[in-house]
Amino acid sequence: MVEIGSQQSEKIAKVDVFQQGFHRGVVATRPFSKGDIVCNYHGKVITAAAGRAMMQDMHNEPGYPFFFKSGPRDMCIDAQTFPCDCRPVADTVGRRINHSSKRPNLKPLHCVIKVDGEDRDVILFRALQDISVDTQLKFDYGVNRKSFRGEGLDLQWLDE
Repeated sequence: MVEIGSQQSEKIAKVDVFQQGFHRGVVATRPFSKGDIVCNYHGKVITAAAGRAMMQDMHNEPGYPFFFKSGPRDMCIDAQTFPCDCRPVADTVGRRINHSSKRPNLKPLHCVIKVDGEDRDVILFRALQDISVDTQLKFDYGVNRKSFRGEGLDLQWLDE
């Protein structure tokens, strides 16, 4: 188990969110070595069923749920709701990381960490390779055209 204070968690990453038109992403503002923890996917942990219900209620909005397994439980991190209770003034960058099935440089890792004395499920992003400054951060969302809620739409970004 990792021990981390709520203030320390902001010091893990040195990244910046960018926007080009409707497209957002995250770039490194310092170099990372292969195996480094770059940032986390942060939000309220809810059940996977609650996450799926939340997604069905969204109409043409970007969604930021991250589904994962914690032991036998199917869970979801709701990064859609912003700001979250523990970081009321900080945007969390993990939800802004883009997809790449062909060239990911990050891999999500589920961990249970102790935050201010309490166990918390978190998703940490580990560098798959050395990452230089100004490199866009990407991970494989693990989705394809059939599993994505926009099936039948022009989803070229899933093929990257």
